[in-house]
Amino acid sequence: MHHDPPFDPIPKRRVLIVDDDADAVWPMQVLLRRKGYEARVATDGGEALRVAEDFRPDVILLDIAMPEMSGIEIARWIRTQPWGSDAFVIALTGWGHSKTRALARSAGFDAYLLKPVASTDVVELIERHV
Repeated sequence: MHHDPPFDPIPKRRVLIVDDDADAVWPMQVLLRRKGYEARVATDGGEALRVAEDFRPDVILLDIAMPEMSGIEIARWIRTQPWGSDAFVIALTGWGHSKTRALARSAGFDAYLLKPVASTDVVELIERHV
């Protein structure tokens, strides 16, 4: 008798964490994986674009201030991709002034978190919106 493989009703959500501070992303990645997410990391803009294109994340945590390519530029690029229009894009930044927030909104960010941010707060935000 033929049996179908077991069906997993809840696919694992894919989360991409983009931050040039590798120490900051490690605890976040560990926590997300513990919660059942598939989490990948990129530490610069070029790597972020390559990983995102291949990984097609559902959620992107994106540092705004990075060398070479800013999180704003990466967010704009994500929004031009067929898979990127539905992604939940969260800004992680040390910059809280309203000009940066407005720029982030216009670039397509869905949420804005000020650093330092607790990994648990980030996971809560993802779980509320995904």
